[in-house]
Amino acid sequence: MSTTKETAATIRKAIKTQLGHTAKEVSVRAKDSSVNITVKFAHIMSAPIEELARGYARISRCERTGEILGGGNLYINVSHDWRLSSELFTECKQALLDAGYDQRPDYNADPKPEIVTWRGIKIYYSNAWIGEFPNGHTEVLCHNYLDNAARCAAAMLLKGENG
Repeated sequence: MSTTKETAATIRKAIKTQLGHTAKEVSVRAKDSSVNITVKFAHIMSAPIEELARGYARISRCERTGEILGGGNLYINVSHDWRLSSELFTECKQALLDAGYDQRPDYNADPKPEIVTWRGIKIYYSNAWIGEFPNGHTEVLCHNYLDNAARCAAAMLLKGENG
């Protein structure tokens, strides 16, 4: 069994050889029993990195209860740099405001009135809970919460779930 630091080095090498991303684009750091992977650019989707890194995780569970057992586990965390999320959130929020988000039509109508298509993600008015994805993660139904709609769309874009 390799150490967390060795596993981080192996993941770093795999990200470079299999996905073509350098250390300047994707940071891989070992800390305690975790490997933290941070994507530094918005054009790099986190989903392929998560898929690659998932194979390196080691989590021991109780056979009977499924509870995570202490000791010897290796957790893999993949995220985008928080500054990217903030920039995309601001951009999406402005797109919603520019599209007249404050002038809410009847969101019980069928079909749902579209507010805006932002970077390939269609955002609709709806009385559904925020974050509902009716069409394979390419749509967001939003109720009354502009900030939540913008956060949800930005997160989908960074993860690579916008088609």
